[in-house]
Amino acid sequence: MVPSFILATERAECDPGLGGGERGLGRVWSNETASRLIVVLEGGSEDVRKEAVLSLGRIGGSDALAALLAALRSDPSLEVRWRAAIMIGRNGDEGIVLLLHGILVAETAPLVIEHLERAKC
Repeated sequence: MVPSFILATERAECDPGLGGGERGLGRVWSNETASRLIVVLEGGSEDVRKEAVLSLGRIGGSDALAALLAALRSDPSLEVRWRAAIMIGRNGDEGIVLLLHGILVAETAPLVIEHLERAKC
């Protein structure tokens, strides 16, 4: 089951009438929320991990970025890794390019590679 606070961000993104509500949620979520999402990302079902990656990417911060990088390196799910690559790319941190290059060398899934290449730009 996907936690309701994660689903709220998805509804905000999919419904143009909500006008970017996910960004607002990202601003009001606490470090505790990010910590809970990191725990879910490390041990939840694949569907929950996919949503946790998106939410962590929206929340941002160093702990969220570290969790996204860990998921990108080692999650068994292609979709989780792909979403992590997208969210890292949205981060815009130039210092991450070297880390992404190292992950890119080891990645085999074309979709993940494509988004890693975009994230490096």
